[in-house]
Amino acid sequence: MTTHVLWAVVLLSSGLLAGGVITVSLAVIPALRVFGERTDFQIHRVFNPLPDYYMPQSLFLSALAVLGLLTFGGGTESPGRWFLLVGLGLSLPIILISLLGNRRINLLIRRWSQPELPPGYSRMRRVWDRWHISRTALCLVLAVCYGTAVGLKGGTPARMSTELLGALMAGGLLMIEVAVVPTFHRVPAPVSARLHLAVDHYIERSMPAFTVLTALAAVLTLATGGESGTRRSLLVVGVVLTVVVAAVSHLCNRRLNVRLRQWELDPPPPTYAGLRKRWDRFHLLRTTSGLAAFACFVVACLPE
Repeated sequence: MTTHVLWAVVLLSSGLLAGGVITVSLAVIPALRVFGERTDFQIHRVFNPLPDYYMPQSLFLSALAVLGLLTFGGGTESPGRWFLLVGLGLSLPIILISLLGNRRINLLIRRWSQPELPPGYSRMRRVWDRWHISRTALCLVLAVCYGTAVGLKGGTPARMSTELLGALMAGGLLMIEVAVVPTFHRVPAPVSARLHLAVDHYIERSMPAFTVLTALAAVLTLATGGESGTRRSLLVVGVVLTVVVAAVSHLCNRRLNVRLRQWELDPPPPTYAGLRKRWDRFHLLRTTSGLAAFACFVVACLPE
């Protein structure tokens, strides 16, 4: 029982971390490039403390759970043990990049009190982006290593693909809920509306793909057979919840995005505040569904 809990913690925490950082790389960073330096500074100052509420904790939690597996014997068999060790080893460069690269720049921006921008701000932002893309790649490899370690204990490629794709879907939705949505509310309305459109332009390139591929991988796992009654039930529930994510995204959030694109945004109309509240409620619904689906997929992937 203890090892099952530890495996679940490893997959959940590392998966949400990987999904979150890749969403920042694929959507937030490109979205900020459409703004001028001063607006970029304003948004960056608001946004970048917010992921710190859960990203470092996710990394440390996964590392502690891996140490627990190695200690209690739940992940000591070769070659799964080596994948756990590789993933654990990747935690160190991720921490170093975050502390010495991204967080150092974040603190400088957060503490800057002069009316003019910090000297060399444009170069500073490019450096931040490169550091973040580097840690994104490492977080993805870390999640793959942990997922592979579970798969080598009796999983199937389809089952592990479902877990990893579900992580990208759920982690991305959580990042938007925890960091992007609060940023929308903390910047002036004209900036918020433009940022909303810019982020969603890029989100709509990646999130639908992650969602559809997650559902397809889960259906493939069910179709190949060999799953126990409990695993099959969890996979079915996960598919249903993933369909809820897709339906809410397409029928609710995307429709509101289309309406927003038709407006004059400088300044946005008075109805923008009401649209934002509805969009936020729909996003919370799909985030809850996505997290529940990911939890189902993780439990379905746990070793016997």
